Amino acid sequence: MRVFLFLAVFGLLLATTVSAQAAPAGNPADPVLLNGTYPIKAEAMVDFLFDRDFDLSGDNAVIKGQWYFGKVSIKLVEKIDIYGLIGTADLEIDEWTVNDYTLETDPAVAWGSGFKLLLYETEKYGDGILRVSLGGDYRDYAPGVETVKKSGADVSGVIKREFRYREWQGSLGVSYSLPQFTPYLGVKYSDCECKLEIDDHGTIHTTRANSKDIVGIFLGCDYQWKENISLNLEGRFIDETALNAGFKINF
Repeated sequence: MRVFLFLAVFGLLLATTVSAQAAPAGNPADPVLLNGTYPIKAEAMVDFLFDRDFDLSGDNAVIKGQWYFGKVSIKLVEKIDIYGLIGTADLEIDEWTVNDYTLETDPAVAWGSGFKLLLYETEKYGDGILRVSLGGDYRDYAPGVETVKKSGADVSGVIKREFRYREWQGSLGVSYSLPQFTPYLGVKYSDCECKLEIDDHGTIHTTRANSKDIVGIFLGCDYQWKENISLNLEGRFIDETALNAGFKINF
């Protein structure tokens, strides 16, 4: 029954995300929080990116929008979760042009992968258990470019137009597990790279930019609704302003 439920939920996650970002750091206690028959967890999440600045010569581009992801984690080794992500994004880029060209993108499949390693946990500390973990995450998104404009006017016959977003993140977090709630906080390093490229009848215009700030903090909380089901809410600050909400089930 649990295997059937897993396949049904995972299929729903993929259908939701594919038809439908700054990655959430996640709870440091993730590898041991939920109990199930199998070492497999699935999560549906939406990530709201309100503001992330990028360095450009003479400009500060801002990216904002939403990421929609399905996440599947597998515990191959005790206290280590390895996971994959698939979904899409709806991003908006402000104050960023390539030699007066601007791009309008179509949604496309976004993907990613990562891990969470539990480094330390206490037997009992007050009313709960204290845990420390290390995490890593990578995300990649290359949407199709629907239209190209120059100085506000549509341009036809452009040979090549490309936009790509990539992000790497490492985090160190501390959590405190109570009977139903697990609040947590931590620090993270994350760097994003964006590339815009246009080949207009043999003339190539390329611009690359990285995150203006790469060190930030995160804080959040898991609410364990049932033994194998939990809800998550997380905020991220300094390097970006973002909010993530998720629903997790352990099979």
